[in-house]
Amino acid sequence: MTGTFYCCRAVLATMIKQRSGSIINIPAAVAWLGSDGGEVHYTAAKAGFTRSLAREVAKYGIRVNCIAPGFIP
Repeated sequence: MTGTFYCCRAVLATMIKQRSGSIINIPAAVAWLGSDGGEVHYTAAKAGFTRSLAREVAKYGIRVNCIAPGFIP
């Protein structure tokens, strides 16, 4: 989560000046589905961060999306 936050923060100033840009976060599918294995902090953080950031920067023409690939053996 820390890495995602710092990467987004690093590029947002430039994107806001340009009034355009796109950020793609890649959380695990459990971020959207939830888990019963004590991962509440992870699921809330990844899903909430992406959705909140998307709402905050939409007014600057910046898109924030997730690609959740699901379980990969």
